[in-house]
Parts: sequence; structure tokens; C-alpha cells
Amino acid sequence: MGFFYFCPMLNQVLKLARILSIDVVLGACLCSLFVGRYFHTQIPSVSVICLGISVWVIYTVDHLLDASKISHKAHSPRHYFHQKYFFPLLVAVVLVGLVNFRLIFFLPTPTLHWGIILTALVVLYFLMLKIFRKDFYVQKEFIISLIYTAGIFTPQLSVDHHDMRLEEIFLIIQFFFIALANLLEFSSFERFIDKMDGHKSFVQFAGSRVTNLLIKMFVSVSFFLNVGLILYGTHRYEQLVITAMLSTLGLLIAFPHFFERSERYRIWGDAIFLYPSIIFLIEWV
Repeated sequence: MGFFYFCPMLNQVLKLARILSIDVVLGACLCSLFVGRYFHTQIPSVSVICLGISVWVIYTVDHLLDASKISHKAHSPRHYFHQKYFFPLLVAVVLVGLVNFRLIFFLPTPTLHWGIILTALVVLYFLMLKIFRKDFYVQKEFIISLIYTAGIFTPQLSVDHHDMRLEEIFLIIQFFFIALANLLEFSSFERFIDKMDGHKSFVQFAGSRVTNLLIKMFVSVSFFLNVGLILYGTHRYEQLVITAMLSTLGLLIAFPHFFERSERYRIWGDAIFLYPSIIFLIEWV
């Protein structure tokens, strides 16, 4: 009896974690450690912690801004939660941001410099979103994907001074396309909810057909690189993780009716960034 009571409770905890973007934070940290392993670089723990905090702050501020624009009760559970708990979450963002500000002084100097540049780009993104909110939505998914990719690679690239090989450049391209395909898929699944809440996205501008074609193109290009790196590269096991990530994205676009139920698309779409944990679990065992 207790088991059946615990399962719904666990489900609620996981749902709250998704609403608060905790899964996104864990995914970013794991991907950053995965990148460090790929480049044979020891990533300082403080760099990973600062990355995780920064990702949470950026995502939460973005959701708070979206929620503040909705005059009615939001149809999206995520936006409704940020509506309902707007001020507590805003206070949490400020407090967590102060903690992150204290931690950045323990970062390696090159990482700190890269972080300042990246922070400036994030601030510029929010300013552009505020100033050109009627026209800036078309670029939103592309810019967020670029910032996300830069974020997970910054702890490694900032301290690694060797010349990047082609294989490593391909990894950056793969992660950018994965992040972009992921966001475009979310926008495609949530296009009707976004329309009801007055949120604009790329899919509303270009249409579902064009968006789905772009998703398939990004996933296909990444698969092409993936197969080549498995056959001829030196990081075959890591590329098998990328295979699993791309396969999940492919399933989301292939079976939309299945994944749109109970927000399965978001559960599995965010879960792909947790797949690198497989590598670390295998090594640990």
C-alpha cells in the first residue's frame, strides 16, 4: 500500500523538478563534465557548480518574464507555477544569484573571463527580448541553443589551450544542433498552448511543416557526424551516448501523438541531456 502511495508522491516531486528546471540544470552539468572527458580535461567542481546555478537563474528569469506577460491564468503548468509563485521565485533568483557571484571568485581566471563575456551576452539577450519583443521571438530558440552550448563548453575551452581537432569541433556542432532541435520540438508540441497564452515562437512564424523539416535536418546532420565519428573517431563510446540522444529526438518527431500525452515530449526531451551519466556510471561500476 505504501508503495502505491509513494509512486504518486515521487511523480509529483519529479514534476516539480521539471517545472523548476532542475532536470535542465543537472543535464547542463553532466554535459559539461562529458565535454571535459571528451577533451581529456579535468573540469574544476566550482566551474560545474557555477554553470548549474547560472543555467537555473537564466531559465527561471526567462520563465518569470514569460509568466508576467500573461494576464490570465496560464495554460502551461510551468508558466502557471511561475505566475503563482512569482515573488518567492524572484527572491530565490536574487539569493541564488548572490551565491553564484561569491563563487565566481574561485573560478580559474580564464573561466571567469569567458563567464563574464557569456553573462554579457545573456544580459544582451534579455534586453533584446524586452526591447524588440514583437520581432525577436523568431531568433529565440537559436540564441538560447547557442548560449546553452557555449555554457557547457566554457568550463573546458577556457582552460584547455591545445588546438582543437576537427573531431572536437564536430562535437560542438552536434551539441548545438541537439539543443536547437530539442527547443524547436518543444515549441512545436506547445504551439497551441503558446498561442492561447500569447507567446510567440519560431514555429508560429515558420509553421509546423518548415519547423519539422529543420528539426529533421539538424538531427540528420548530427547523425551523419555521429556515424562518421563512431567509425573513424577516437571517442566511440562518447559518440554512442550522442547516438542515444539523437535517437530520442528522432522518436519525438516520429511519434508526436504518443509523446504529447502527459508532456512525455518534455520528460524525454530534457532527459536526453542526462544520458552522459551513463558513461560516468559505467566507469564508477
